[in-house]
Amino acid sequence: MASLIIHGDLSADGEPLDRPLYVRPIMRPHEFAAGHEQILPNRLLTDLLHQAIKRIAEGGEGREAAAPSVRIVNLSIGAQSRALVRRMSPVGRLLDWLAHSYNLLFVVSAGNHLDPITIPTDAASTPGTARSAVARSVYDATLLRGILPPGDSLNALTVGATHDDGLGDIDVPDTVWDVTHPGAPAHYGATGPGVDRSVKPDLHHVGGRALYTRPVTRPGEETVAIELAKTAITGPGLQVAAPGRAGATNNTVFTVGTSNATALVTREASRLFDVLEAGAADAGDAPLPDPQYHPLLVRALLAHASSWGEWESRVRHELGLSNQQARRHLTALLGYGRLDTDRLETAATNRAVLVAGGLIARNQRHTFELPLPPSLRARAEWHRFTITLAYMVPTVGQLTRYRGAKVYFATPNTDLVGGDRTDAEYNSVRRGSLQHEIVQGTRAMVFGDGDVFPIHVECMDDAQRLKAGKTVRYALVVSVETAEETSTTIHDEVHAQLRQRVADRVRERVQGNG
Repeated sequence: MASLIIHGDLSADGEPLDRPLYVRPIMRPHEFAAGHEQILPNRLLTDLLHQAIKRIAEGGEGREAAAPSVRIVNLSIGAQSRALVRRMSPVGRLLDWLAHSYNLLFVVSAGNHLDPITIPTDAASTPGTARSAVARSVYDATLLRGILPPGDSLNALTVGATHDDGLGDIDVPDTVWDVTHPGAPAHYGATGPGVDRSVKPDLHHVGGRALYTRPVTRPGEETVAIELAKTAITGPGLQVAAPGRAGATNNTVFTVGTSNATALVTREASRLFDVLEAGAADAGDAPLPDPQYHPLLVRALLAHASSWGEWESRVRHELGLSNQQARRHLTALLGYGRLDTDRLETAATNRAVLVAGGLIARNQRHTFELPLPPSLRARAEWHRFTITLAYMVPTVGQLTRYRGAKVYFATPNTDLVGGDRTDAEYNSVRRGSLQHEIVQGTRAMVFGDGDVFPIHVECMDDAQRLKAGKTVRYALVVSVETAEETSTTIHDEVHAQLRQRVADRVRERVQGNG
């Protein structure tokens, strides 16, 4: 995990991070199962995690904090014995409390289910027929392949894995099959939904390609099981540093899993912190939100760069989902979709992104206004508005409803922006603490000069009444984009209108003081 966080997939030849990495082991080699790890057998995981985070953030027992500057905590672990049930796990509750108390971003793996996959024998004749049968088998077993704690935490960013890596094309021997579509959600990854049917995993990222052994069929058998193939030496998978024989320090292996995807998302999160801490590029621009909002902003930005893309049509077709509940089932399988790192790393002239942070109390409404770019006016071309809200939900440990307060943005005005909601199901996006909605379409937008797209952020009680004087911290990311063929000036248009608003506010403040 340290290798992936610092260097990424060694097959992809990325630049190493320049931030120090604090590592605190909470596992050790298994006593009997070679190649496996286990939590310390004489310690409760909740107690172990609590002490580890407390030592990092504030110290204790006469010792100073070991790493008080830490804002991202990577947890590439999962409690295999307890897939998600109706209520939040104890370790999930702990993470929610720690994130809220110490203002930390926890990036947690959704968990792996590595058991053999059972398919009908008549579907095991070719890789093509097996691919569809495997997808159906995994879907039918979703209740047994739930999110593993602590990935059920509401305040954590839970990461699933995609069937992808940087190794490139390889020769697959006849003894194994590749039964997963390139870039699709990996079959070994845990599936949602989360507690109270919230969106989990939040997003998917590169976890390594997994191959499966070609099954041997026997006459009379109705089903056959396919198992994960061992590819640590030859690949595919993510290439990482690993202990070598006789103390060698240049050894690498290939691995797959949601833990890998989590480490790579942590790597991207660190880069986003660098951008936020660098501040606004131009002194005339409004300053970026205060550092207290950075953990939430990073969480929101990562989700903001995620979408279903081609996944929806493919999964709908493969699973035969055509009823009204299809979007709800897809949300449980896909979360908010696949993370597109290109949208994090590069600026675009055909896209404008706004970020904000704030503190909101019960029954309050905060309104943000995205200036509408004139180049999109009255043009029946493809365009997309994306809104992402993340907040630190206060929790109530002794109640079934669990979430103390609810922060959300109201339903976007789809008529104003000439589009329709896509991707995650409407009700599911409001059940956690990360709301991500996409409105896109090709209908012409009709608006005047200076018109804006309003986003209303609201706070209400949920499990209990939010006390007077108490507030909830949140971060908001909003973007508008279109195809480059339609406009390459959207960023400049929105930027110019925002700068004018900043200048007007400064002028009003000066006149008011005068």
